[in-house]
Amino acid sequence: MMRIAFFFILVSCIYSGVSCTKHTLQTSVIIYPDNADIEYTGRWNKSIHSAYISHWGGAYFTLHFNGTTIIVKFSNTPKIRVYIDDDKSGSIQIGKNVLSINGLKQGSHTIVVAAYDQYDEMQLSSITLADTAKVFPPIFKKGVLEFIGNSITAGAGVKNCQDAYPWIVSERLGLDHTQIASSGITLTEGYRNQNSLPHGMIVGYFSLKEPPNDVNIPFNFTDYVPEAIVIELGTNDEKVHVPLAEFQRQYILFLQQIRAKYPSCKLILQGNSFCNSFGNAQIINVVNYFNNRSDTKVYYINTTGWVTNKDLVDGCHPSLAGNKKIADSLLPKLKAILNR
Repeated sequence: MMRIAFFFILVSCIYSGVSCTKHTLQTSVIIYPDNADIEYTGRWNKSIHSAYISHWGGAYFTLHFNGTTIIVKFSNTPKIRVYIDDDKSGSIQIGKNVLSINGLKQGSHTIVVAAYDQYDEMQLSSITLADTAKVFPPIFKKGVLEFIGNSITAGAGVKNCQDAYPWIVSERLGLDHTQIASSGITLTEGYRNQNSLPHGMIVGYFSLKEPPNDVNIPFNFTDYVPEAIVIELGTNDEKVHVPLAEFQRQYILFLQQIRAKYPSCKLILQGNSFCNSFGNAQIINVVNYFNNRSDTKVYYINTTGWVTNKDLVDGCHPSLAGNKKIADSLLPKLKAILNR
């Protein structure tokens, strides 16, 4: 239910995609996180009405509104990337609890606010507009494309989620998207993860919060249903010497658990070729295991040759150019699988 409050407020502009000056909203309307017109993409903790909290990198919210000013307040000081209307590059804000944009043209606008890096979280507390402004219902995209992975999927080479290939290719497809990824994570459970992660993705994926959180809770899989899930895992399993047979066994178990949550979702398994080529034969075996049991919505994508060492910042993680090259190669594969 929409909750609205009218009041007098003075706000100093700390950010603007158009202009940034001291701005006064003499009368205004506040909408709160539970407003149905705010579209949340990714994993969000919505149990606290005073602030919805994003988890896993690259989660974002979208709002359609009219008017010349919008003020977003957070309960924390997140690092965010902000897109207004047709701006494709976005603007970055660091360490502020208020995002204030003014000087917009009269008429309708769309704002997208995203958590910048894989461990950045937003605690959205309110959005303020002029009292003459209106908000509009969400304009949902054609579907949700989810990516599961490690530092490569999270965009470690570019140090943010929006310049990583999952975000780039999803935007090209016109799909909403999530990046359930964490640096250093293995697929498998029972082996040492880097970065002191408590679990492999076979456990971590089913939690609301990213693995570094000491206290976690199960994710509510009714929040959204992806059209397809693209998985890129195995690089870190090689680094901690997971036996190939065990990698294959747990990969099958992982997909069985995902399939129980999403019976009709397409599962797309990327081979490993960016850091190493660990487990590619086993990943193909996993695809065949499901295909041979009449699950024809499990696919394999060979990524060999998509990038060279000059496209990697450290011999492993793609640079911005590398991420764009991966997106270029992945795009036609996804179009074919998704019938786009």
